[in-house]
Parts: sequence; C-alpha cells; structure tokens
Amino acid sequence: MKLRHFIPQTLKYKLFLAFLLVILLPIIILNMTHVQKFEALMREQVSSQNLEQTTTITSSLGSLLSVSEKTFTLIEQDSFVTAILRNPEAGGSYASFQQRQKIEEKFNAINNSVFIANSYVYYTVLDAEDHVYTSYGPTHILSHAALSAIPVIQDAFLGKSLSKWQLEEGGLTSAFGIQPSLLTMYKGLRDENNRVYAVVRIGVDYQSWLRSAIPSPCAAKPNEYVRLGADWKQGRE
Repeated sequence: MKLRHFIPQTLKYKLFLAFLLVILLPIIILNMTHVQKFEALMREQVSSQNLEQTTTITSSLGSLLSVSEKTFTLIEQDSFVTAILRNPEAGGSYASFQQRQKIEEKFNAINNSVFIANSYVYYTVLDAEDHVYTSYGPTHILSHAALSAIPVIQDAFLGKSLSKWQLEEGGLTSAFGIQPSLLTMYKGLRDENNRVYAVVRIGVDYQSWLRSAIPSPCAAKPNEYVRLGADWKQGRE
C-alpha cells in the first residue's frame, strides 16, 4: 500500500487536511496543555489547603487540650467544691443530693465559660468516700468500687503523676457510662498534708470536636473557586 493513497488528490480535501494540521490540531494541543496546567494547579491548591488545615486543626486541638487541663485548677481552687469532696455527706441523704448538685453546677459553669464554651469536655470526680460526680448523664449507674479498681485511678489516689493524655474507648462497655471515645487525663486533689482526697478525670471528645472543626467539602466557598480560576487565567497569560 503506497503512502500517496492517503494524500488527498483534490483541492477540497487538501484544504481540509491543511485546516486540520495548521489550525485545529494546534488548538487541541494547546487546550490539552492548559487543562493539564489547570489540573496541576488544582492539585497544588488542594495540597496547600490540606496542609494549612491540618496545621490549624493540630494547633487548635492542642489548645483545647491545654485549656481543658487548666480547668483542673478551677476545680482545685474552688473552696466550696473541695470542702464537699473532703467531707461529703452520707450517701442518700438530702445534704448529699445538694452537694452533688453543687458540684455538677460547677462543671456546667466551667463548660459554659469562656475557657471551653462547648460540650466536648467531660468531668468525672471520685472522692475517698464512695461518691462519684459527673458533668454528664451516664448511660448507667456508676459504681465507685468498680471505678476505683481501674489501675489508672488507683495510681492517681496513690499520688502518682499522671499528667499526660491517653485514649480511652467509650461505648456500652465503658465503665464511665459514656458513648464517645475520649482523650483523658487523671489528676489528684491534695490536702495540706499532700494526701489525695479525690481524683478528677478530664475527658475530651476529640471526634466530635474534629467533625465540627473540619468543614464539609460540599461547603466550599465560591470565592475559592473564583480565586483558583484567576490563578489559572494568570498562568495562561
């Protein structure tokens, strides 16, 4: 088969072939190049935004954990709360109910303060007299004996330093009667003789916090696409 068989013989087809080679083909190649540049710019933009978002979220979570840890000081310095924890009334009495209510009010005040201003932090307090206080409604009645048998709480009552965050699973089997998994820290309240008379468990619901901190992809701002298009247009020029 000879090559000349593929070469147009009439002027009409020669002009059509010239149009394809000289005009249409360069336009197609140029557009493909622009599309590739646009895709590369989009990938770069998304990568940059993801890195910036990750950095911001990591910093914000660190701030939340730091502030949550500092709220321990608010409990420690509240003379009314510490007086109750040192000398609680007998369980089941009206005075005991009032004391529990006062401590729960303190928890609510902390969560509604400018320090937290959200419901991502949960508090559980155990005193040395079989009382358990919470800032949330547990899924079942909490047992002081069962909670006191947890090694980390035993260590806290023994005065061992536990100033670090750790991950604890939630769910139906949680001894603390709470559904979400939490980042937790345990701290002991000490009297003037350095004796631990209560243990405070601070838990941060990091999963709910992350869901609120990370915007939905469907909620992208129109001006982001406008800016991206402007960058692409500038790149073309």
